[in-house]
Amino acid sequence: MAGLLPADEVATVHLLAPPIIVSGVGPQNIVLPTPPDDSRYVTYELVCFDGTTCGSPAGSVEGPDDGDVKIERGAVPTTAHDDPANPLDVEPLTNEGLHVRVEEGTHWRLYVVFTDTYQPPSGTLPGGATLGLPGGESASDYLPATTSDGRQGWVRYDDVITGADVDLTADGVRQAPVAVYAEDGTTLIGTWDLELQ
Repeated sequence: MAGLLPADEVATVHLLAPPIIVSGVGPQNIVLPTPPDDSRYVTYELVCFDGTTCGSPAGSVEGPDDGDVKIERGAVPTTAHDDPANPLDVEPLTNEGLHVRVEEGTHWRLYVVFTDTYQPPSGTLPGGATLGLPGGESASDYLPATTSDGRQGWVRYDDVITGADVDLTADGVRQAPVAVYAEDGTTLIGTWDLELQ
């Protein structure tokens, strides 16, 4: 099919800055870097490893504290510009930051990117796996990442979100570096040290 972009280009054309990972315990306002000039949204995956509420300005997931992770994904505008593609009535990001709404003692991780569109498209690899940005209606199989030596690549969604092998600490979560893959989703190009974010 001539003219179609490769999956990694489809998935990153709206990525305006490297991803940011923050972890913590309890409710917090996460102050993010100044959005790039062309940014319209901060999109994210918030994973809560315990607790009964996992919430953000865009919504929340409620349920029993039964050992299963809870995931709140969403998008918050970075400007007051009206966007007809956005069905949510969410206030723009403020200097106070992105509010993580959880109970005291809840351990969580926030994966964030700046983008210029509400629902960035995902790219599909030949085997059917998807590369994409966080915050969409459904999760992509791989999310953007930067290796410890600065190479751009992809991490498995399960390695940092749903299946993350973490230790819960007094300050958040700790995890060994995760594998980063090339745009084919299989070639290992390095690791991403989540502790250095």
